Amino acid sequence: MALDRTVQKTFLEDYFNLEESSEIKHEYRDGKLIEMTGGTTNHNAIIVALVSYLFFGLQGKKGLRSLWL
Repeated sequence: MALDRTVQKTFLEDYFNLEESSEIKHEYRDGKLIEMTGGTTNHNAIIVALVSYLFFGLQGKKGLRSLWL
């Protein structure tokens, strides 16, 4: 879910240039930039662990593994 923090009215080309160098990513909606929440290193580690747990936990279960492919 995006944070509703509007930076300013901007053009699409300016948006692309900003996103290349920005540490904070934005969503471009109707000419407005809205700051997006970002994942952290801890968040990434949790997601990798969760997906790995589910993947290996579902191996050998008939029909369930097809959900991951």
